[in-house]
Amino acid sequence: MIPAKCRGKSISTLHLKVGDWVYGYYIQDKNGKGQIYTTVATSDTSYCDIFVEVDPLTVGWFTGLLDKNGKEIYEGDKVKWSWSWSHRNIEGVIEWDDKNHRWVIGNTYFEHNRQVSIASCPVEVIGNVHQNIELIEETNA
Repeated sequence: MIPAKCRGKSISTLHLKVGDWVYGYYIQDKNGKGQIYTTVATSDTSYCDIFVEVDPLTVGWFTGLLDKNGKEIYEGDKVKWSWSWSHRNIEGVIEWDDKNHRWVIGNTYFEHNRQVSIASCPVEVIGNVHQNIELIEETNA
C-alpha cells in the first residue's frame, strides 16, 4: 500500500515554527501523538528526514488533484468554482464522502446541502478551515 500524503500544522519548535504547515506522511506514535514524516533542507545542498509533531485536528489528506492554478488540493481546503448556469461563484470545503468513496465539495448553496464531486468542475483553492476561520463562518451563515 502506498502511504497517503497529507499536511498538518506544526506544534513542535524543534525544526519549524509552531503553526507552520508540514507536508509529508502522517503517523501516530505509541502515545497517540500525531507526527508527519517529511524532508527538510539543512543547507542549500543537504536534506534531512525528520518527524514533526503536528496538531491532529489540522491534518488534511491530499486528494491527488490540483486546482485550476496547479495548487495541490487537501481535505479541509476552501474552494470556489462556478458553472455556466450558476452566474455566481460557489464556495465550499473539500470533504471525504464515505458513502460514495470520493472527494466532494460540501456547501449550503445547493438544496439539501448537495455535495459535488471535486473532479466534476475546475476549482480554485482560496483558503482552508484551519487558516481562514472567517471563510467557513461566512459559508455557514
